[in-house]
Amino acid sequence: MVRRLHEMTPGEAELLLQQLIENAYDGIYITDAEGRTEWYNQAFLRISGLSPEQLDNHTVHQLLANGWIPNSCVIKTLESGQSANEIIKYYNGSEALVTSVPVYNDDGRLIRVIANVRDLSELNRLRRELERSQQIRAIQSQTLEKVTVAGQEGKSFVYQSDTMEKIVDLAMRIANFNTPVLLLGESGVGKDVLAHFIHQLSERSRTGSFVKINCGAIPENLLESELFGYEAGAFTGARQKGKPGLFEVAHQGTLFLDEIGEIPLSIQVKLLGVLQDGKIQRVGGLTPIDIDARVITATNANLLQLVQERRFRKDLYYRINVISISIPPLRERPEDILALILFFLKEFNQKYHSNKTMDAQLIKAMLEYSWPGNVRELRNTVERLVVVSEGDHIGLDDLPEPIQEEIRPLGVREALEAMPQGAPDIQISMQQLQHAEGLRHIMERLEKEVLAYYLQRYRPLKVCAERLGIDLSTLMRKKKRYGL
Repeated sequence: MVRRLHEMTPGEAELLLQQLIENAYDGIYITDAEGRTEWYNQAFLRISGLSPEQLDNHTVHQLLANGWIPNSCVIKTLESGQSANEIIKYYNGSEALVTSVPVYNDDGRLIRVIANVRDLSELNRLRRELERSQQIRAIQSQTLEKVTVAGQEGKSFVYQSDTMEKIVDLAMRIANFNTPVLLLGESGVGKDVLAHFIHQLSERSRTGSFVKINCGAIPENLLESELFGYEAGAFTGARQKGKPGLFEVAHQGTLFLDEIGEIPLSIQVKLLGVLQDGKIQRVGGLTPIDIDARVITATNANLLQLVQERRFRKDLYYRINVISISIPPLRERPEDILALILFFLKEFNQKYHSNKTMDAQLIKAMLEYSWPGNVRELRNTVERLVVVSEGDHIGLDDLPEPIQEEIRPLGVREALEAMPQGAPDIQISMQQLQHAEGLRHIMERLEKEVLAYYLQRYRPLKVCAERLGIDLSTLMRKKKRYGL
């Protein structure tokens, strides 16, 4: 049963009032008719930034005169006898809506003023965050509209750079010619996507399939039968009816041979024969089979070096290298990094039924990262961010730790320890510290000075990177970032 206030003893009612005031989220500040402090709660101390000593030993008029508060609603009520409202920004940075109410006795005499202080800082922060998210979402949407997405769903080629524009233009021009194409580039740059894109653009997409095989992932004793097929009884464990090879499966379509540099020399001979004659012979078979398949190959290896080392046939190299397309790594085309981030963010938002946006600092950090795994690593990272991050806003702290380790500047201790004996001292004045935007700014300044010293002392850049204990690509990125 609920106890009514009038049923409580005076002591119980006073205790209840104290508990209500002390545990209120809003700040409560009470003065007498002279402006002397009678009561306040912890919330008021938190919002105003005032100390108990200031409040206990000074009137509200003295608080204002001493410059401890910028303005006072309470004084207005004391002087006018009327309620007052005002938004006050305290010197600790908090912003509050203050409402002061006069209290009169039975004779109509003002005996105290009660001020309710509602913290607006959190509300303003939430409002700014909402506005920022809306702005980011609008900017990202506008940027995404400028991104070129070529190809069909599931195998889209996304780009914004002039470099990739030229590559796509070349792919479109050669699509309907049956000449062999060699795709070059680091692992993860999208060689398989470009190969599929070329197939999509060609007439072969209507007459045959796009068949892909990773030549480096299949043991040598199985690769031959995978490519050329086998007849019944060709070897132990073979199917009774035999099996067509991938060249036959790709008839009137496209066969994509990824990691072509991994093919053994013995199979290279047969592959060369197929490319020259348009015929294959199954393992254990005697009858040649006519094949009409366009061959696109790809590698992240230096085929010319393999030729010089006699690990790759020179005649096969020239046969597959009628048209070669080199796809640069992501670190050399930063415009595409942003395009891909936004494209993958949209893709995974749709996949996981979310509506997440990325913080500007997060995108800046992702643009600074070298992406050694290229598009594959970037895509996986965006998917992880969408899945793991809490709420609708993805921030810098959500990045995987290995990426954060590379993009963050050297720590203060690491930066100082990296300086060899005899190096000039690094001086940071208190004035510079006061104007620095937090610890990160200080560490960036230290990092810049350390890098400048090492770049001047150690040549070439590879030696400099080794002395610093970082990758050459990381050194190049930081050198560019600081304009060194």
